[in-house]
Amino acid sequence: MKVVRRLTVQTTGLVLALLLGAGLARDGRAQWNMRWLSVGDFQHRYVGGGAQPETYDEVMFQWPGIRPQVSYMHGQALWISVKNFTSEEGTHFPVRVSHIGPRTEGIGEFFERNISLIGRFEAPLVLVDGLESFRRPAPLDEVDPELKADRMVYNEVNTSVGITMIQKAYQLSNEFHDDYHIVEYSFINTGNVDGDDEIELPDQSLEDVYITIIRRPKINAPAGSWGGSANATAWGGYVMTDAVGDGYQDYGLDETWRGHFSWLGYIPEQTRFNTIGNPMWENTVGWWYTLDVDTVGRLGGAAMVGTFVLHADGQPHDPGTVLPDDPTQPRVMTYLDSDDGDLTGSNNHNNVQAMQLERQWIEQGAPVRQYSTTGCTWTGLRTIPSQAFCAWPPPDPNVQVDFVKHFAAQKSDPRIGYNSWSYAYSFGPFDMAPGQEVRVVLVEGVAGLSDELSLELGKWYKRQVLANGVDAADQAIFWWNPETNQRCNEGEEGCIGMTKNEWVMTARDSLFQMIERARAVYANGFNVIRPPMPPRRFEVTSGVDKITIEWEPYPGEEPPGGWELYRAQNRYDGIPAPDSTTAYKLIAKLPPNATRYEDTDVSRGVAYYYYLQAVGEPTPIDPLAINGTPDGRPLRSSRYYAQTYDPAILKRPPGETIFKARVVPNPYIIAADQNLRWPDQQDKLGFLDIPGQCTIEIYTELGELVKRIEHTDGSGDEYWDLTTDARQVVSSGIYIAVIKDHTTGQQLIRKFVVIR
Repeated sequence: MKVVRRLTVQTTGLVLALLLGAGLARDGRAQWNMRWLSVGDFQHRYVGGGAQPETYDEVMFQWPGIRPQVSYMHGQALWISVKNFTSEEGTHFPVRVSHIGPRTEGIGEFFERNISLIGRFEAPLVLVDGLESFRRPAPLDEVDPELKADRMVYNEVNTSVGITMIQKAYQLSNEFHDDYHIVEYSFINTGNVDGDDEIELPDQSLEDVYITIIRRPKINAPAGSWGGSANATAWGGYVMTDAVGDGYQDYGLDETWRGHFSWLGYIPEQTRFNTIGNPMWENTVGWWYTLDVDTVGRLGGAAMVGTFVLHADGQPHDPGTVLPDDPTQPRVMTYLDSDDGDLTGSNNHNNVQAMQLERQWIEQGAPVRQYSTTGCTWTGLRTIPSQAFCAWPPPDPNVQVDFVKHFAAQKSDPRIGYNSWSYAYSFGPFDMAPGQEVRVVLVEGVAGLSDELSLELGKWYKRQVLANGVDAADQAIFWWNPETNQRCNEGEEGCIGMTKNEWVMTARDSLFQMIERARAVYANGFNVIRPPMPPRRFEVTSGVDKITIEWEPYPGEEPPGGWELYRAQNRYDGIPAPDSTTAYKLIAKLPPNATRYEDTDVSRGVAYYYYLQAVGEPTPIDPLAINGTPDGRPLRSSRYYAQTYDPAILKRPPGETIFKARVVPNPYIIAADQNLRWPDQQDKLGFLDIPGQCTIEIYTELGELVKRIEHTDGSGDEYWDLTTDARQVVSSGIYIAVIKDHTTGQQLIRKFVVIR
């Protein structure tokens, strides 16, 4: 791969954020570096070990990307199993398994060699009031203009069984292809069993190799459907998982389709309303994933998550050899009780007895575990029936069901006797000579109902329940036009009527369309029409009576269709609050040569968030949207390139005299009610009604200078995040602010108190 530029992190704040957000888990562990693919609606953090164990307790499979706290996956695992393995020390193992996940962190079994984030072009710079604005740090390690996707995570990992894994995860920013990632794995028998360059086992052939990939899905952690994600919903409880490629109910798809897909099912304990679609009703204060304002009924989980196989080798081969896809792989498609202590507890590549049990499950799947599922007996290597059909069996298993109507009528417990279920794939068995390779390519993503339909359908359903009761509401018909994305009346052209649950179950069609697009993209070598380039620089500046937005295009990349500027109030995630004031709205359409916009329709005390999109020319009509848009509409650059995550807030005019300056709040109490904080909900202290040009020096009671602030923007506001010039958080105590007016030379002293 040709690398033309290596980028460096230039600010101390970004370096700190990288250490905290990209390289460390919550408890300070530093085993793995991490990289985000985050320029599309489907966003995920890739871990240097090759999979993200659930012990990291971080958001995975986030969709849509603008929403915080929304996750469609709880844990991942990658196991590589080998029979009759002899270690570097000469120890013989009848079976040895290198593990990372579901809970095991992989230390000493997986060895990170190199993880890098590569972009097709230099990453845009987004600034709010002079500071970089980002939700999560994602600086590029490399820029490669020949990259076939817009972003790629490259990850090279050695394992204790001598197989080196090279993982390449691709992301497109085309709006019709940004709901999925294509992930290519190459497994090579290098004989390197640790993290250095030395090859410890150069001549060892590997016998009966299985590559096992495990996923523990969950649906939308803010939930609201059941106790604010309590009772295991935040850990994957109540999830339904169906499969294609198992030979049971394949919905007319051919044998090349292999995969699992999951959604939130019916929760018997929630008697107030039907939980399918995850209606957001309940303000569950105290649960850390909860969005307290989001209680209008919006369907917070009217989507499905899936993992599908795009390609799998049927046998090992020399590197560089391209084999056709083998539809008999994976050999095993199966399920796993996510809390099966024997299989998900303390996995260890030295515990022979445990690895033999793991190997049984790897080779035979769920039937070998003899899970005592209610009314269901699992059979076969492809494990039929699926977990979803175990939980809600069809009247006649030999007849293809109407998927939408069947699962819309579910009235059973998805847990079928256990807490939650994971799905898994085992590829193999392979006998791998030194240097031989096996390739597997997956597509993973989320698709479902539009935001507009999820909001209107959820609000309507909540009204139906409150007025008529749950049973009547579950039978009521909601009319919607998918073409116009609006409510409609029965009998109107294009108007479709279904129950709430039936609408939710149509998310499967959206998911299958997404997978079909990904299959086509992979088959044609990522030959997808690219959207126009986003701005190279996007800067938002708060003023006294306006907010100024300025941007700079990449050289020679003015968009033919101009620019579109969007704005939201008070929340950057755009969650519809009861007054609907937080949704993004288009506020300006601007010509291709525009580089500045002044937003004067703003009010004091309101936090504003923006994103800017470049608009391209209409593309050829393509019904599957493989190389363009479905109806020839112009493509737009991804919002995530030029999205602000920090608020722009109008500032006061400068004070009439320095002697009116004040410190707010005083005292500053960290434990104060969040409703008493600033509109952006940030922890900070304000100096208000100050001169437009002044210096603020902050001293301890003993006269030690802890912070000097140069205020030069002409406003009457300045804020302090309660850190010193050395970026240390100040302790409780009495502080003294000395304000010096640059124009008059006057000086003012104010005392204030910090209580932590």
